[in-house]
Amino acid sequence: MISIIIPTVAPQSDMLRYCLSDIEAHTPEPHEVLVIEDVQRQGFATTVNWGLAIGRGQVIVPLTAATLPAQGWASTMLLVLAANP
Repeated sequence: MISIIIPTVAPQSDMLRYCLSDIEAHTPEPHEVLVIEDVQRQGFATTVNWGLAIGRGQVIVPLTAATLPAQGWASTMLLVLAANP
């Protein structure tokens, strides 16, 4: 399973909605999406670490809300990871 971690300071933004929509449309692989709101403004890395603590995936993918995953993004990433352990 893939854990997709998206830190955000604007959980209601259109950008985040587009990102989540593209993840759903282009990620047939088993995955979970963790949207972590950075309410304390501690930054991307700290917020990703919070997601790492609760994510259940064998593969962790931190994304920004501005990311729009395309068709095949996850399968390509998994193939590269498998070829380069």
